[in-house]
Amino acid sequence: MYLDYVFLSIDINKYGVTCGSKTPTCPVMWGHYGNNHTGVCLKFDFNLENDSKNILFDEKEKLELLNVNYSDTPLDIFNYTDSELLNLIFKIFQCKSKKWSYEEEIRLIKNQQGLVKMNKNSISQIIFGCKSSPKDRYTICKLIASLGYKINDLMIAKIQPDSYELKIEKMTIADIAGSGVFLEELNVKNPFA
Repeated sequence: MYLDYVFLSIDINKYGVTCGSKTPTCPVMWGHYGNNHTGVCLKFDFNLENDSKNILFDEKEKLELLNVNYSDTPLDIFNYTDSELLNLIFKIFQCKSKKWSYEEEIRLIKNQQGLVKMNKNSISQIIFGCKSSPKDRYTICKLIASLGYKINDLMIAKIQPDSYELKIEKMTIADIAGSGVFLEELNVKNPFA
């Protein structure tokens, strides 16, 4: 009965959650979330306002940035009083099994569901998976540029012969060669310098 009360008191459907990671070099992450190394990873630079955890994407929306806490024991929701229930939702959003700790996950929490309009200056890098095709790399760069984003760095994940971690390297013109490249379309600062 208390469990029902907790989730009636905290309407989790009014929140939006976006997940990310602090590390782009984990091959398991690329395998799970990067379409078996053929996808992309977008690196965001957030503007922290007054050293708070609120992230301002535009003038109307603020998001809460939470680091995921990994634990061997699940969160005990029965030890919360009525007055503590409002904070419980953020503890739920932060809690995950220790088996997932390699993800180094962060979560952005919005006080409503729906899309977030991103600040066009917030994407600083595009990192392509080591199995992405030159044509897909170029197409994605063109798409991002056509939406008005200016990217600082184009990067690519590379498999290392002596390590299970990936190495993130600056992309070269050879990484998109043969795909009808027109560099000015990409809207990238110092492409392939």
